[in-house]
Amino acid sequence: MPSSPTRPRSTWATSSRGRWRRSSAGTPSMPCRGSPTARWLLSYGGGFFANPPSDLTPTFDTPEALRAAELFTTMLSKYSPPGGIKLDTSVAQAIMQQGKAACYLDGMGNTQHIIDTKKTTLADRMAFTQTPRGPKGHFPQLAVHGYLINKASKNKNAAWEFIKWATGKDQMLWSALNKGHLACTRSSVLANAEVRQKFTWRGSDLASLHLSVMKRAGEGYMAYRTVPQFPPVGDRVIIAMTSIASGQASVADGMKSLQKDAEGILEKAGVKINRRS
Repeated sequence: MPSSPTRPRSTWATSSRGRWRRSSAGTPSMPCRGSPTARWLLSYGGGFFANPPSDLTPTFDTPEALRAAELFTTMLSKYSPPGGIKLDTSVAQAIMQQGKAACYLDGMGNTQHIIDTKKTTLADRMAFTQTPRGPKGHFPQLAVHGYLINKASKNKNAAWEFIKWATGKDQMLWSALNKGHLACTRSSVLANAEVRQKFTWRGSDLASLHLSVMKRAGEGYMAYRTVPQFPPVGDRVIIAMTSIASGQASVADGMKSLQKDAEGILEKAGVKINRRS
């Protein structure tokens, strides 16, 4: 989400050389949270696991993973505001709304806050696009939150009726048009003419951008996040990136430690892996 009238960068390389690196005293270029780590990692040929979900051997010690970590942590340490990878969403949004950032990486669910004309006078200067690509391709991410019914629930039927209502086409369409919630999971809503008109911002068709990523979910490159063991490993990744970005560890040492700890997390969970450390 660039807060500049210039064309958004299409690759990580041009981003690091260009506008995302432009930073003056007190004005960071790129606020973001931990989730963008995967975009760097995958687009440079790295990965979290060898072949999820069948082979969950961690692969944080590969040359590709080290290169991705080096670039990502450099962006965090030199061009991100204080807080780096652990930056709170509301703080990152405020920085963008105040025009103190060239670009903001985050999920579609935060779009309506960024372009809220009641909170910022810069909304008409913002444009949107998918995250840049790397030498190994383009890997935008999709995170979906679901509803569950507790096994011990005494109101399973009522809970099921609520889930059907909350995820129904009519309710999702209403939420998009009346509450600005575009991060829905129905292609019919994203293809709706009213929705597309409402969420076309300075030439950026946000609904189509979201829909194109949903269609790619079946390609398999996001399988790493569907395994139960990913959350604790993901938490450890954030610790590693923070350590490297803050200068507490070199890229090589930080990723080596991450590899060892990730292997331990998986083995403790009873997952058979091919230990590399």
